[in-house]
Amino acid sequence: MKKQLFLILSAALVALLILAGCQQGTDVLARVNGEEMKEGELDRRLALETFFNPDLEGKEPDREALLELLIEEKLLLADGADRDIAPAEDEVEKFIGILKEQLENLYGSAEEYEKALADKGLAMEDIYSYVRNQLTIVSIYEEVTAGVEVKDEDVEAFYNDNQAMFQVSEQVRARHILVKDQELAEDLLARAQAGEDFAVLAQEYSEDPGSQAAGGDLGFFPRGMMVPEFEEAAFGAEVGEIVGPVETTYGYHIIKVEEKEPARTISLAEMEENIRAYLQEEQKMQAFSSYITELKEKAEIERL
Repeated sequence: MKKQLFLILSAALVALLILAGCQQGTDVLARVNGEEMKEGELDRRLALETFFNPDLEGKEPDREALLELLIEEKLLLADGADRDIAPAEDEVEKFIGILKEQLENLYGSAEEYEKALADKGLAMEDIYSYVRNQLTIVSIYEEVTAGVEVKDEDVEAFYNDNQAMFQVSEQVRARHILVKDQELAEDLLARAQAGEDFAVLAQEYSEDPGSQAAGGDLGFFPRGMMVPEFEEAAFGAEVGEIVGPVETTYGYHIIKVEEKEPARTISLAEMEENIRAYLQEEQKMQAFSSYITELKEKAEIERL
């Protein structure tokens, strides 16, 4: 769970920042409870984010948004220190190992990873500090949101207010045999209609690499997924019926309809667990955002 939250927070940072390269500045950008936040602190974070996400190199950063984020992190970390919230070192080492492996793969080798780190003016202690801080924030998040519960009436209200999300269109499950030669297709149609095993014929003759091994089974599909000629034949046939040859841009198809499911609305009972999980995450984020707002209101923050 912590890994998931850590990755979510990291992804949120990337989406927010759209970062560029860095240069170490000494100008004071803000004071938080009397503690100065200098430009170099922001530049170092920019360096870290572009090290983690080299595709963002050269893009213009939103420095004001990053400064606001760093102010919030500083308040959260101070709050965590006051309440003795800190990750265990073995947890830090575990995440460092995962992150290092991912970055070595990203950069191509351990040597290129080390070079990129040095080119950014960073050291491993910067990575350790970042991971410790983010894990601390995850722990605070978990503690702040531990009591969040979704009421049954909220789940039902979401379901009723978003009916379009739970509509499933008519679907067909079909098998097919695809060949390029029309005469072969007509011969295979006759053999299948005479009672030969359709799946065996598909495995032997079909030229569709995506379904051949599965005996031509395409699974369930709604309208709009297949080319028009194939769709019309599949949806127009009865369950168990074998039709064809149907000519498309891919060749000639012999189609056997295995099952049909009519259009329907997914029930609340089927979706309740998913809706509850979605609403719980949404309410947790709202609770955490409110907590950060409270910390900011209590703090002395001076933006310069």
